[in-house]
Amino acid sequence: MLALLLALALGVSDARTELRELLRKEEPAYRERSLAINRELQTLRADPWAGTYGGSGGLGSNLISLAPRAGIGFARRGCTGILNLNHGEIRNFGADWVEVEWKIDPALDTIDYLGRQQPRFGSKLLVIPWGDEQYLVPEPRLMEFVNAVNAREPILVSCFWKRRVQEDLEQGELPPGLPIVPVALRSSLLETPLHCRCTAARDVADPHPVDLPRIWRELKVDSGAQQKLRVGMCLFAGSRWGATGEVVEVVGRFAKVEFRTLLNEAQRSALQAGIELSTRPPKD
Repeated sequence: MLALLLALALGVSDARTELRELLRKEEPAYRERSLAINRELQTLRADPWAGTYGGSGGLGSNLISLAPRAGIGFARRGCTGILNLNHGEIRNFGADWVEVEWKIDPALDTIDYLGRQQPRFGSKLLVIPWGDEQYLVPEPRLMEFVNAVNAREPILVSCFWKRRVQEDLEQGELPPGLPIVPVALRSSLLETPLHCRCTAARDVADPHPVDLPRIWRELKVDSGAQQKLRVGMCLFAGSRWGATGEVVEVVGRFAKVEFRTLLNEAQRSALQAGIELSTRPPKD
């Protein structure tokens, strides 16, 4: 078992080292492509998806720019310069989607979501209308976007890229109503929060630990007559920034929820039978 954990840890370390080397190698090409994208964008008018998406503030920026011929460029900048980047060519596109051939394999650049690693990008990006706004969402992260919308938390929605209409645009209030997501996920979008109650709780071992063994908290919840829970939805327990779990199984009005990112024993012990959970975090 120890040998397996060591091998997994070394694999993660090797991937991070490879990503750092690729970032240094691709930065000159990224900068050159970014200039070409900006030049092309100046010649376009009212394109359905070409443009710049993301936000910037006092601590840095997180931007994606894309144009049909010049391609796509992503960079996250901080006070020390470029922290992360990728770029590539647009191989195909429609009115509300683009397919990208990234220069850096997206599988190397992952983020943690609900205790699991997932790629920051995929080969397909969707342009999601929401009121008067448009959001650029990687197809593999659509459920994450839906959960952020259901939570009505600007900080969660800001993990995605809103189309910019002003150079100083930052994430503010969310648009009214619901975004137009692919049909398969529309039943997971909620106008009002869904509430449910925990009927049982237990500790379970992480079956696929990346480094050290972890113990999750598994809850059985009852959504009552609403029965709107879907696999992939997230539920919030406790305070605004308390524990967040993922629905992994639904049978009628009952669901199994895994809490994989517990910060301390207090969070674990609070997840007990009788507590209420919701698709929208409580306001502190």
